[in-house]
Amino acid sequence: MLGAFSLGLAAVLSRPAIADGDRLRAHAPYEASIPEPEQVLGYRLGTRHTVLMDQERVVRAIVDSSARTKYLPYGTSTEGRPLRVVAISSPGNIARLDEIRAAHARLAKAKKGDSLRGLESTPPIVWVNECIHGDETASFESAMALIYNLAASNDPAIVGALEKVVVMVNPCYNPDGHERYVVAYNSIPNGNGKEGSYDRAIPSAFLGRANHYRFDMNRDRIAMSQLETRQEVAFMLSWNPQVYADQHGQVENYFMPPVQQSINVNVGRDRYVKWTEIFGRATAQAFDGQGWSYFVRDSFDLYAPCYLDSFATLTGAIGMTHETNGGRVINSEDRDGFTVTLREGIEKHMVSALAVIQGAATQAEGLMSDYADFKMAANSGEFAGDFKRVVLQGDRRELLRLQTHLGRMGVESTYTEGVWTQAKSHDYWSGESGRREFSGPSLVVDMAQSQGPLAKAMLEPGSDFEPEFVERQKKLAQARKDGQPFDEIDNFEFYDLTGWSLPYAYGIDAWWCEDTPGFGMSMIGDPSFAVDGPVVGYYLPYRDRDDMFEAVAAMRSGIRVSLVRKKMVVQGQGVLPGSFLVLRQRNPEADLSRFADRRNGWLPLSTSFPDVGRQGPGSETIQYLRKPEIGVVLGDAGSLSGGSLWYLMEREFQLPFRSLTSRGWKAALPDVTALVIPAGVSLKLDESLREWVSGGGSLVLLGGGDWAMGGDGFFDLKGVDGEDKIPGTLFRAELDSSSVISYGYPRDKDGKVKLAVPISGTRFFKGDGQSAAKVVPNGLLSGWAWDDSPKTLEGTSWCESVELGRGRVTWFADDPTERAQWPGLWKMVLNAIVLGPG
Repeated sequence: MLGAFSLGLAAVLSRPAIADGDRLRAHAPYEASIPEPEQVLGYRLGTRHTVLMDQERVVRAIVDSSARTKYLPYGTSTEGRPLRVVAISSPGNIARLDEIRAAHARLAKAKKGDSLRGLESTPPIVWVNECIHGDETASFESAMALIYNLAASNDPAIVGALEKVVVMVNPCYNPDGHERYVVAYNSIPNGNGKEGSYDRAIPSAFLGRANHYRFDMNRDRIAMSQLETRQEVAFMLSWNPQVYADQHGQVENYFMPPVQQSINVNVGRDRYVKWTEIFGRATAQAFDGQGWSYFVRDSFDLYAPCYLDSFATLTGAIGMTHETNGGRVINSEDRDGFTVTLREGIEKHMVSALAVIQGAATQAEGLMSDYADFKMAANSGEFAGDFKRVVLQGDRRELLRLQTHLGRMGVESTYTEGVWTQAKSHDYWSGESGRREFSGPSLVVDMAQSQGPLAKAMLEPGSDFEPEFVERQKKLAQARKDGQPFDEIDNFEFYDLTGWSLPYAYGIDAWWCEDTPGFGMSMIGDPSFAVDGPVVGYYLPYRDRDDMFEAVAAMRSGIRVSLVRKKMVVQGQGVLPGSFLVLRQRNPEADLSRFADRRNGWLPLSTSFPDVGRQGPGSETIQYLRKPEIGVVLGDAGSLSGGSLWYLMEREFQLPFRSLTSRGWKAALPDVTALVIPAGVSLKLDESLREWVSGGGSLVLLGGGDWAMGGDGFFDLKGVDGEDKIPGTLFRAELDSSSVISYGYPRDKDGKVKLAVPISGTRFFKGDGQSAAKVVPNGLLSGWAWDDSPKTLEGTSWCESVELGRGRVTWFADDPTERAQWPGLWKMVLNAIVLGPG
């Protein structure tokens, strides 16, 4: 089949090599009425970086002049820039674009036995994404050349391809990052290509890989946190493409599929290998014709579903990544004196995109047939085997957040508070299996749905690696221990994280089930407690981060809020540690009256007299809370760390904060109650910081923090070294249930607080005392671990939180805010920030 396919493309792809500079116009003749990008811009592509406004002028000029195109806006970026896609196909296909879209939606819902009549002639959709990393600029520039060639060329190969496929080009996924970088780049001397040139020294705060919040959005399709991600995914899912090519840089040479292992099992590995071999060979043939070299099956995998290519493949498309050399700078010279230019990067991306488009056109029928088979297996649930359903339980608000989260991926779920029984369920945390009755707040996700493979990839406890992949990693590890070479691979083949399961990420109870019985839909109302006569105050149980936000909102409105530190029983109600109190005697009547009118979840107290024991609202163990005034040290003037914390503080927590530099933080100490230090930022430990903490400040270190350790630091931890790097794996930890850091977390029947924590690297720490959170024995939950990893990590600290005078210092081994991917850990961060100050 592959040989026949290659021969079929010979006339299209085996063109003579084009003289340098002409490759972007290699598909003559062109429609004279459609303007070329360089005519609109007034300069040659690749001689400078184009800003978004000028790219928009080019795109609009082409679309306004071509019957093959349609401009499709789908949203705005965080900073308000346009997000859009250009649909390109034959004029006939463009005229019936809505019909094609509807046909794809129907196909995505198809089940075995359904009639596909009328769908046989539906053209596949090929999606080409450009510039998710804003400073990988070749793709941004290439988008203009690609759109022009598809819209204006009368080359029979292109005209014929557009009869058979619909192409969707996203010219710039990340306009905020791109604009930040290219405006800075264009404003300085550039273009000499030598190592050490000024244009390679742009401060890291102005680099454009990430978006406004400095998120790498090619890692965001698990968390689905960023505005750009959410809008693009919703739009892409409304079209159901069969091919998704994501164009990147910067590598030493061009990368194209096939990818290296591991490949996520839920994509249908045989299907994926087959089609990436087809598209890879088509692209290789085009590159061979130009005399360009490239590499395949190295560096880039398809395991974690956080990437654009893996996520798209889990939805049914054939996702792929193209990585070019040439871009970011106008030209660069390597160690051999060979110069690679931005222009070359533009050309290579255009050629690879056209090869994929033409390959899809040649194989349109087979592509649609395999897509239909994949979707039918998804909708029937047969792809999932025994993994038929996931049931999740926890606080109603957290379950509804997870439902919204899954919905952003197109995954369907049902919230219920009914009662039903699963014949065979498997507990995520304990591993216990058997018959189980469910009741109370539950979220049910059945795998038999259009996005079932994606749902399974996101929800299952872990995903299998290929046996040969496992064998290679273990052989390399053994060879290194023996001091021997291993010829098959030089480095471990883990590209990114290996554990991400959403039930663990949310820290909620979960079971996967082997059957899908019906369940009731009854709902339980919120409890309410009415009292007759006057009240002495109100209390708010702390079960969810919304409760923390409610307490902070009360403080910010002028209400004095206290914290329960020991359990009390008042008017028949158990008030647990971590609950918030608003006492009448500590608040003016006018303020309390306004608070009582708007109270959200606060329950009234008619007496301070405890039912049993000595603990009550007037006890000395009650802690008075300070209104949060938060400082975040983001780095020096040229760097910016802590983008994920910045995002969470503004968008999820809605907590105002002062952004501080690593040189100017001392001046803010008198005015802040908490000082947060993201990973990557170091402070000079001196007496002023220690005095501030002792006086009631809360210092929070989100990963790193070596500067705060040792004899003169806040923590005396012993290093523990693993032999081989742990590649982003989830382990089980337990919180110290007596620590303020544990407030708001549910206890199990033994009073323990379980967590799933991400762990990476080879260096870990153990404390002599009671850690706030430490890894349990045999703690592996999800992802890759070496044989000795669980033993190495047993008892290591993931969080330390110590009191110092009236204040507190809290340290996390890994950043709990990273990628906004671990919502189950966010209450720990909030507790350190809000409850830590004394």
